[in-house]
Amino acid sequence: MSTGDTIRDRKRRSGEHLFRGRVRVPKAAELVAARIRRRIIRREIQEGEALLPESELMGEFGVSRPTLREAFRIPRGGDLFD
Repeated sequence: MSTGDTIRDRKRRSGEHLFRGRVRVPKAAELVAARIRRRIIRREIQEGEALLPESELMGEFGVSRPTLREAFRIPRGGDLFD
């Protein structure tokens, strides 16, 4: 470290400036909703096609019934689910 280094210079070199603020970890329901949304967009799930039974989806995604139901409420703003 040279004598002309500022605190800002040291932080830049250390990468510390990259970690300002909080990191938001997505909820399980948000992750499930995103996966279902991707399947719809990729046409892996066709319009009007029934989804698997709730119990099978819970097993597939490894989530509880309340989490799965919350996932179905998330995309309503995007009109993916009726």
